[in-house]
Amino acid sequence: MKFLHINLVNYNVKNNQVISLLDELNKELKNGKKVFILFYMEGCGPCNATRPEWKKMKNILQNKYKNLDEFIVVDIDQELIDKITTIKNKPMGFPNMQYIEKGGDLSEDYENSKIDPKDRSVDSFVDWIETKVENKDTDEDKERKEKENQFGGKRKGKGTRVYSKLQKHNSKYNKSKSKSNKLKKGLKNKRKSLKNKNIH
Repeated sequence: MKFLHINLVNYNVKNNQVISLLDELNKELKNGKKVFILFYMEGCGPCNATRPEWKKMKNILQNKYKNLDEFIVVDIDQELIDKITTIKNKPMGFPNMQYIEKGGDLSEDYENSKIDPKDRSVDSFVDWIETKVENKDTDEDKERKEKENQFGGKRKGKGTRVYSKLQKHNSKYNKSKSKSNKLKKGLKNKRKSLKNKNIH
């Protein structure tokens, strides 16, 4: 896991004497790396509260995921947003935290993530990152998967759902319903015949 701190002073500084930090970020995004970005604005109170929590992640995650090259954690000054070539959903307010992958085609805003709580603490940031890194299922994901398994699987083909258990249940229900209808019809006919006998 790589950590980049990019601001107005260092964004053009060459990292390892090869490319600048900003060029490195653009290259990593273009190559489809999975990137967590904190966009902050200098002088913004909520940003000033969030940035130290974001930076604490390095101490927690760097050794744990040191061999995980496809993930990058970045904090960047919002004035550099236009220099990031693959950002499709540019933030309107700050701080803004996004998870970006597939060259910018897929993104998730921290505030829209499924983690709980979303209190902008280092713990919530680590939880969010670990749901992606370890592919952890949230309770909502687990519930959805259980329902899919209960009804025979995920969506397949052109919108068709395979619900083998549901189909079996419906089949049994339809058979018992037709038996029930036959019994009702038989009882109805018996009542009619008894009624007719009583009349004659």
